[in-house]
Amino acid sequence: MPDFRLRDEFSAFHEIPHSDLLSVWASIVESYSGLKLTRPGQDRLVALSGVADEFGRTLELREEEELVGGHGQGSVGGGSVYLAGLWLPLILGLLLWEKAGEEPHERLPAIPSYSWASVYTRVQWSSRINPCNGNVDGDCKVVNVLYAQSREGVASIDDPSFANGPPDYRPPKDGARKASANRFPVLCLRTKLQPVILGNRFQTQDDRDLAARLTEQIKSGPGRGSYNPNRRKVASYLDREHVAGWASLEHPEFQSDDQPSRVIFALQISKNFAKSAPGLGHRMGVHAVFYVLFVRRVEGGPIDSYERIGVGALFGKDFEKQFQTAVTREIRLL
Repeated sequence: MPDFRLRDEFSAFHEIPHSDLLSVWASIVESYSGLKLTRPGQDRLVALSGVADEFGRTLELREEEELVGGHGQGSVGGGSVYLAGLWLPLILGLLLWEKAGEEPHERLPAIPSYSWASVYTRVQWSSRINPCNGNVDGDCKVVNVLYAQSREGVASIDDPSFANGPPDYRPPKDGARKASANRFPVLCLRTKLQPVILGNRFQTQDDRDLAARLTEQIKSGPGRGSYNPNRRKVASYLDREHVAGWASLEHPEFQSDDQPSRVIFALQISKNFAKSAPGLGHRMGVHAVFYVLFVRRVEGGPIDSYERIGVGALFGKDFEKQFQTAVTREIRLL
């Protein structure tokens, strides 16, 4: 396990303004996620636990001071609850991480697919899809967190239906912020899903820049924003011919352009508005942008269970109509 020196650098979390806490945590993860580990499957989260303990104490203090209570993006509350490298009060913004490099990587078992720790590679948050930008849409809420048993890296939940009792989002007191070999946090979300068509990678930088501008991506350095070569074209299921967004996919099964187009689902996390462009048909000069996770159903898993395969942004009138008319539903994200 490496000598992780970020602990000293961020030891005074209590001095950081509340509005900066989440961006600080994102910066820590961005720096840490690129480190090489001797045993990534065992150490990916454990090596960060010291920093997480200090950060968690700050969140607890802020909650006691009523600075965090009621502000968090996870509607079930949760104070300093730590879920596989993510913080429950800020969970929706933190879900929008993205694979940063082009190098091959492995997916680690026994870590939820929604966590950055599930992929052994460097991750980032783009400058527009920022966990602190406050643009979390009310259509997505965390309604519960279930702690399943993890057997050979697969979550096993005995009860296939959602729990009707009080939220079970409090982890065990002993080692609450440490990785667990058999405790697998499952997010129960109330949100909207839409089928999308996944295409190949953008062929030119101009194409990547155009998709970035239409989703208000701000280029802020190599590997970020529209510079990211991992990004692929996305189209609406109703109009397969026109690009209406981008996807950055980290799942190992979605790394090749040689695979045929396939239908996956976009899970809405947040919504914002961007300056429109000619040809999009918006009279007001702005259009809606939906920041999403791309997911697929878990074969053989509990009912309404999905796994994350990537992150991205969608735009266009087709998606506006689809999300507006979609029925909100409850799903489990493993």
